[in-house]
Amino acid sequence: MAEVPPSTELALLRGELMTALARIEGDVRLVLQEQQQGARRVDELALDVRRLDERLDLVERTTVTRAEMDEREARLRAEMGEQARRRLTVAGLIIAAVAALLSGGIAVIGIITS
Repeated sequence: MAEVPPSTELALLRGELMTALARIEGDVRLVLQEQQQGARRVDELALDVRRLDERLDLVERTTVTRAEMDEREARLRAEMGEQARRRLTVAGLIIAAVAALLSGGIAVIGIITS
C-alpha cells in the first residue's frame, strides 16, 4: 500500500474535524432553540397559573356557602309570606269597605223608599 503524505492526512483530519464541529454546532443550536421554546412555554404556563389563581381567588371571595343560601332562602320565604299577608289584609279591607258601602247604600235606599 502506498503511504499517504502527512499533508493529505492533515487535510483529511481537518475535513473530518470541520464536519464533526459543524454537526456539534448544529446540535448545540438545536438544543438552544429547544431551550428557548421551553422557556417561552414555561412563561406561558406561569401566566396561565397566575390567571387561574386570580380566578380561584375571585370564586373563593364570591362563593356562597350552603348555610348562607339556606339563610337567604328562609329570609326570602319570610318576606314573600309577609307580602302575601299584606295583600290579603288589603284585599280584606277593600272587601269590607265595599260591603260597608253596599250595606250603607242599601240602608239609604231603604230609607228613601219607605
